[in-house]
Amino acid sequence: MGDSIYNFITGLALLATVAVVGGLIYLFSQPNPYQESLRMTQLALLPTQAVFPSSTPSNTPTITPIPSSTRPPTFTPTFTETLSPTPSATFTPTVTVSPTITDTPGATATPTITSTPTVTPTFTLTPTPTGPTAIPTATTSPFLFNLREPLSFSTNFANAAGCLWQGAGGAVYGIDGQPIPLDRGYVVHIFNDFVDRTAVVGTNSQYGAVSGWEIALDTQPNTQLYFVVLESTIGTEISPRIQVQFPGTCEGNTAILNFRQQR
Repeated sequence: MGDSIYNFITGLALLATVAVVGGLIYLFSQPNPYQESLRMTQLALLPTQAVFPSSTPSNTPTITPIPSSTRPPTFTPTFTETLSPTPSATFTPTVTVSPTITDTPGATATPTITSTPTVTPTFTLTPTPTGPTAIPTATTSPFLFNLREPLSFSTNFANAAGCLWQGAGGAVYGIDGQPIPLDRGYVVHIFNDFVDRTAVVGTNSQYGAVSGWEIALDTQPNTQLYFVVLESTIGTEISPRIQVQFPGTCEGNTAILNFRQQR
């Protein structure tokens, strides 16, 4: 296919050459307009009384072009289909892996253990003060009320249920030690995961004529843990939460908690 293209291009170049030669021959066969104009000017300048015969031949010589039979014959390109050779199988050389060189490590140097100096702590003796032992200052509680005395347990005495009952009771006192009246609206709240009950201070005279209260928690003694807290009329806790763990006996089925205002 490539040879056919080259032959075609060669033929076109040959035809272009013949056309250029023919054009040059045609140009040379025509009279030169500049020379003809110059000749006519010279004739006009000659005197009229002396007329010399014109040296210009009657017939203008004409350049005879080369007969067309002498031109090179027109080349007609012949397209020859060139078959592409079928690619043969490519030989893939086999790479022979050279044996792996094993790097044998030399003897490993044994590190020298550097002993770290031990720091011996220096103890500073604190002088022991002489005289009486100072009494630590009590921390002021953030709550308005706290227990007047430690929590205690007793046999049920405030109702006729006897051992078929478990609960808590007590009274609330002011900073002057006097019972808090009912109109203050203070509430005792006892709760755990199974019980949530309240009682208004001053509603049970068995624990105090003015500020007594009582809350029933079960119909028999148990050992559950309860939380007891004194609250204001709007539900604000005004005492710390007291943990009450009943012993689970008839002799301890009543918890006694008396609160007192501390500031």
